[in-house]
Amino acid sequence: LLDGMSTREKICQLLIVQPEALTDGGAVTAMTDDLAAALRDYPVGGFLLSAGNMTSGEQLRALTSALSSACAAAPLVTVDEEGGRVARLMNTVGTTKLNSMYSYRSLGTQGAYDNAQTLAHDIAAYGFNTDFAPVADVWTNKRSNAIGDRAYSDDYDEAATLVSAAVHGFRDAGVICCLKHFPGHGDTSEDTHVGTVTLNKTLDDLRSCELVPFAQNVNNAPLIMAAHITVPQVTGDDTPASLSSVMLTDLLRGELGYQGLIVTDSLAMQAITDVYTPGQA
Repeated sequence: LLDGMSTREKICQLLIVQPEALTDGGAVTAMTDDLAAALRDYPVGGFLLSAGNMTSGEQLRALTSALSSACAAAPLVTVDEEGGRVARLMNTVGTTKLNSMYSYRSLGTQGAYDNAQTLAHDIAAYGFNTDFAPVADVWTNKRSNAIGDRAYSDDYDEAATLVSAAVHGFRDAGVICCLKHFPGHGDTSEDTHVGTVTLNKTLDDLRSCELVPFAQNVNNAPLIMAAHITVPQVTGDDTPASLSSVMLTDLLRGELGYQGLIVTDSLAMQAITDVYTPGQA
């Protein structure tokens, strides 16, 4: 398949986009001739759908099916569906209601596995093959809600164990999952949605803390999402982890030995747009 692609097509395959990025109108809820033509011009590697793309179960199934059918190479059809306050399908088409993953920590690995299975089966029923979950951050900064109860635990080792169970739950249900937000967003006071976030820790600090859930699951995770967090004591500059060869090539690929697919957090978040043009990012 790759041998038959041009360089432009390969570049497009690196992009997961919201459908609206390919159209001139508002929220996309159905395939149109203009969108189909745009996909021929920009054969992207995947789609991220949000609540604005969802009006009913029947409509959502038709949209994901049409998007998949419009791509020569099977796309990643993705959603942020964690439970709790990050729940696109739960709040639109009425899939199984789950609370924040932190609220289930007392249920241990079986609870984490079962919740992942529920999330996976629910989104797969509407045509999604990828969930940007589970959160591998650890909620150690209780003064911040940037991650908060989206995390599975406030203990590094427990988080690693629960995240591992969730990864296996997604895998056994046939859905691609994603550990996020590398190298760890749970001890930051700022939120990358609204601006620059700095993690003032050394590499040894990260090894004993934030990296634990990622390191323990590095051989199981099909996707790892890189955060727009700057770690100047590791990189020597203010380049966010999502754009840093030190963080991704040297640390994640090299030291941790990650062989899977790396995806950035949204390049429309202010931690990126306040500093970089879209082209630079």
